Amino acid sequence: MAFGENLRKIRIEKGVLVQELASKIEVTREEIMAWENNESSPSAETIRKIAIFFNVSTDYLLLNKEDKELYNNIKQDDSYLTKKIFKKKGR
Repeated sequence: MAFGENLRKIRIEKGVLVQELASKIEVTREEIMAWENNESSPSAETIRKIAIFFNVSTDYLLLNKEDKELYNNIKQDDSYLTKKIFKKKGR
């Protein structure tokens, strides 16, 4: 699951302690630790709060590395997705 890894990464990059984040988004530190360890997942509303706190999109928090790469390529080249789909189907 990408969310836990992405949350831990951005939290550490921004120098935010687990307790600080917990306080800001009104959850327990144990909940954040469980998310970061992929033991549970937050609600959509909580993901929105986390995205706002870190000033990132919810996509940034939810997508894994491959999804982000695909997303960025699609934004750069509309035909990328079509090429990728047909390549997988052997066309």
